[in-house]
Amino acid sequence: MLSINRFIFNPIQENTYVVSAPSGESAIVDPGNMDSRETEALLSLVSERGLSVRAIWLTHMHFDHVWGVKELLGGFTVPVMASAEDLFLMEHNSDMTSAWGLPPVESFGVTDLVAEGDELVLGDEKFAVIEVPGHTPGGLAFYDKAEGVCFTGDSLFKGSIGRTDFPGGNEEDLLQGIRGKLLTLPEETIILPGHGPQTTVRAERLSFAYGL
Repeated sequence: MLSINRFIFNPIQENTYVVSAPSGESAIVDPGNMDSRETEALLSLVSERGLSVRAIWLTHMHFDHVWGVKELLGGFTVPVMASAEDLFLMEHNSDMTSAWGLPPVESFGVTDLVAEGDELVLGDEKFAVIEVPGHTPGGLAFYDKAEGVCFTGDSLFKGSIGRTDFPGGNEEDLLQGIRGKLLTLPEETIILPGHGPQTTVRAERLSFAYGL
């Protein structure tokens, strides 16, 4: 079975996940660690559990989800996987952190561009890449059908959806993706969002205010 550990990082209260296969092969999803204390907490888990970090997966590239990428790359030589449609956000991130009086995001390179139809592998675990644009143009979800879990980033939260008023946002696209790609997953699927508590597809189908 998968092991999934959640950290709540930075002033935006972002969810960073360490997802590990039984083999110990692991990916860090949306590393939002902003300072040395948060980075140490993340690295301590990896060390204590004897995990082998194989990749960094980005559901999207807003600053609160990528603050820790550069820092982690100082210790791990791993691919950084994201959508090509979100690369432009690296420039906007600097404007946003500056406007809000927050530390800047250190520039990093995305090494692997992924899109719908691709599959991410950790040991024997396979994750389908699902494109859910709208919060950002390159919003992605990572779905493990066998384990019944889906990392949705800032597309779908418990009882709410992501904002669409940032650069490249589009409410119609987001709603279409949620209805057609996330809420059509098996109802017992656990949704692991970019902020807030986990939920299930069934719960969100029942509460979804925008209708199916």
